[in-house]
Amino acid sequence: MGVPTAIAEVYGLRNSRAEVEGAIREFGLVPWANSPAGSLSGGWARRLQLAASLVHSPRLVLLDEPTAGLDAAARQEVWRRVEVLAATGAGVIVCTHDLAEAERCSNAAFFADGQVVAAGAPAEIAAASPAAVFLLSGTDVRRLGNDVATIAGVVTSYPQGEKLRVVADPLAELQLRRFAAVHAASLARVGARLEDAILAWSLPMGWRQT
Repeated sequence: MGVPTAIAEVYGLRNSRAEVEGAIREFGLVPWANSPAGSLSGGWARRLQLAASLVHSPRLVLLDEPTAGLDAAARQEVWRRVEVLAATGAGVIVCTHDLAEAERCSNAAFFADGQVVAAGAPAEIAAASPAAVFLLSGTDVRRLGNDVATIAGVVTSYPQGEKLRVVADPLAELQLRRFAAVHAASLARVGARLEDAILAWSLPMGWRQT
């Protein structure tokens, strides 16, 4: 793996070979220590990229979609590394379109059209959502998605297990309850998730306060 060694030298590390060998051990890359970087699979290549990026122990790390294309196990490993790095006091800024991953950050900022639409802890952003969120439960309710979308004030709906999660104008609740009754279903208002809030801010809603 010549690339990490070259990077260590660029950073001016006094003992670049020792630093690289330490990074290889830390990131579990020992079995591939003598393999070309281009021969590694996606998950292992991402580990190598992180090892190379962190070999000089930076105090500020910028990561752009660090888990894109990785399987679940590899994603967890990347985030474990990121969280360990943050725990040491380093600043870590992650750019991601994966809102489930964004929820792992201590603070988040949502950009739309070049503007910061919302910022704060993910839970705070979710709580500040301009929409209400409901769960529609009942027999085969997932097939009702298209019908729910025709109700005035509904922003979007999407399956959550066997239920249908509905993001809507709070004033649409009465109509949603009538809809649920007609279809022998039940409707419960639930707390918003980060994804719900972002959908509410992203999609056109004439009722939304700005």
